[in-house]
Amino acid sequence: MLLKEIIIKSAEVGLRLQRKDGSFPAGRNGPWGDDDTPVRNTANWLKTFLFSYQQTNDNRFLNASNEALLYLLSGITRPYSLTFLCRTNRNECNGLIGQAWVLGGLEYYHRLFKVPKVLTVIKNNLCSHKFDEGRGLWYELNIDGSPRRICSTFNQQLCFSLVTFAAQRKRFIEKLDKNFSIYRSGLIKHVITGRQRKRRAVGYHSFNLYGFALLKEAYPNLPLWQSKKFQKALTYAQSPAYKKAIDKSPYGYPYNMTGIEIAYALYAFTGILHKEWIVEQFRRHFDFETFLMSKNTSDPETLQARIYEAIRLPDVKIEI
Repeated sequence: MLLKEIIIKSAEVGLRLQRKDGSFPAGRNGPWGDDDTPVRNTANWLKTFLFSYQQTNDNRFLNASNEALLYLLSGITRPYSLTFLCRTNRNECNGLIGQAWVLGGLEYYHRLFKVPKVLTVIKNNLCSHKFDEGRGLWYELNIDGSPRRICSTFNQQLCFSLVTFAAQRKRFIEKLDKNFSIYRSGLIKHVITGRQRKRRAVGYHSFNLYGFALLKEAYPNLPLWQSKKFQKALTYAQSPAYKKAIDKSPYGYPYNMTGIEIAYALYAFTGILHKEWIVEQFRRHFDFETFLMSKNTSDPETLQARIYEAIRLPDVKIEI
């Protein structure tokens, strides 16, 4: 089957997973084992439904998108009308990444339908995030909108830059030379400042490169793309050492959609589609009986909702 056909078929199955209130079953934040709310997975399914509607004009996907949107805009998900309640056992906003997941879905919806209320919710959330101009980094928030500390996790800062105000994104980019670091191998460091977590860095390397690829869509000519540091990070993703390391990482294929992310990053930066990465993701984790990305993972609810990451890839035939 063609990749887009698989995504749309997965979306059709997703229609049956949606609850009466528009939400989707909560996951557990993969290997982190958190008590997630339905917010994250609902926002990610929203992206898949919107894509499927664009491809098919099938009103079932539009209706499901509208129901998911109503849930995300409800008081249940935003108890203080600012930030989204993403988990309940710790840091209820789930740092910057929890908010970025949702804002990405809302921005996709607003881009298609230009709904003023959606734009207002997006702006209110972004305005609540304190930004350090000097460092080019954002603070994490408590659920009531009060600031915690500057988020030290690089992938979270990168993903939040994709959904925030242009002026802040520009400053983030200006400070990337200092905040974006790699090991000698080319592996992207997980933490900006503080104790490094190399094991986590391996699992999040593909997610970081995917984020960079999205940034390239808006800024195709950044000097960073040709820098020695970035090129080394890109080269590492194609190395036998990375393939060996990521094969054993709980933060890789079973959680971060490594195959999709590396394929898209390489395509964005080299123009070459390495289909073998896509096939590997589907071979390991896609159930062709249920048409969900739910096999061989500790968190099927979260992984199956992340099928949306494949919507930017060229349409290719997937043969397992």
